[in-house]
Amino acid sequence: MAFNGYYIKINGNKFTNPMPSKYKLYPKIIQDMDSERVASGELHRNILPHSPPKIELEFPPMTFEQFRTYMSVMDHNNLSVEYYDYTSDSYKTWNMYHNDIVIEEINTQGKIHYIDRWVVHLIGY
Repeated sequence: MAFNGYYIKINGNKFTNPMPSKYKLYPKIIQDMDSERVASGELHRNILPHSPPKIELEFPPMTFEQFRTYMSVMDHNNLSVEYYDYTSDSYKTWNMYHNDIVIEEINTQGKIHYIDRWVVHLIGY
C-alpha cells in the first residue's frame, strides 16, 4: 500500500489540517537489557526482540481551534497510532504514548491568536 495522503492517524483521527511540517520515523528502536562490559572492555549486549517505533512530529502554525482539536485526540495515556512507514511503503499500527508536548511559541496579532509551532514525540511500547 502506498502513501495515502496522511502520515499519522491517532485513535482514528487523521492529522491532516494542518499536516505535520516534519515527520521523522525511527522504525525500530533497539533496546538492551542488562548489557555490560567485561574486564577486557568487550561489550556483552542482551538485545531485546521487541523493537517499537518512535515518531517525531512538528506542526506548522495553526489556530487555537486546530490545536485544541489535535490536543483533544492526544490527551490520553494510550494512543492507537497508525503511521506511514517509509521502509515498507505501508501503514502500520502500534500502541504508543507521547512525552512532553512542546509549544515553542504563541503569537498574538490583533485578535487573531495562533500557535506558531509545536512538537511531540510518539513512542511505541
